[in-house]
Amino acid sequence: AKEVLRAGGDGFVHDIISEPVDDEFVGLMKRNRARYITTLGIYQAAADIPAWAGLARAFDQDHHIPAPVYEVGINPDTAAQWGKMFDNLAYLKARLPVMRENSKKLFDAGVLVVTGSGTTTSGGPGTLLGLSGQMELMLLVEAGYSPAEVIRISTIDAARFLGLDQDLGSIEAGKIADLVILEADPLKDIRNVRSIHRILKGGVVLSLI
Repeated sequence: AKEVLRAGGDGFVHDIISEPVDDEFVGLMKRNRARYITTLGIYQAAADIPAWAGLARAFDQDHHIPAPVYEVGINPDTAAQWGKMFDNLAYLKARLPVMRENSKKLFDAGVLVVTGSGTTTSGGPGTLLGLSGQMELMLLVEAGYSPAEVIRISTIDAARFLGLDQDLGSIEAGKIADLVILEADPLKDIRNVRSIHRILKGGVVLSLI
C-alpha cells in the first residue's frame, strides 16, 4: 500500500487488513490527499459467512430479504464450499481487529474516509444490496466511530469524495433534495437507520413498498 502511495496513488477502495497502518502511511495518505473507503462488511462476511448471515437476518427487522437467502448463508454446506475456495479465512478472521483499527486511525488523523460495503450490483460474498450498506454503519460504530461521525462519512464526506458536495451530502438551500427521513434518532442508536419513514429523490416522494 505504501508503494502505491509513493507512486502517487490517491486512495484505496478496500480496507487495509494485513498490518496496522503506521505514521509513515498516514503521512503519505495526507501528502497525496488520498481517500479511503471502508469495507468492513465484506471482509467480515467473507471471514465467517454463517455468522454474517445470522447477523444480517437479525438486522433485517422488516424482512426485506427473503428468508431462504439467509438460510443459504447459515447452511454449513455453504461455509464448507467457501472454505474450499479460499485457504486464508482463518488469517482473515484474525485480522479483522486490525482492519477496524486502521480505519479509525486514518479518520482520526484527518484522512478523508467514507463508507462502502464492498457490494456490487451482483453482490459480494454474503453481502446484500441495501442491507449491507446499513450494516456497514453499525460495524463502524462497533469499530469506535460515534454515530455522528458515521453519518458524516456516509453523507457530506462521501459527497466530497465524489466532488459533488456542492449539490449533495447535506441539507442546505440550493442542494438536490435527496432525503431519507427516519422514524427514530440514529445519533442515539445507529441501527435506527433501518426505521425509514419516507424517502425523497430529487424532491419526489418515493414509495417504500
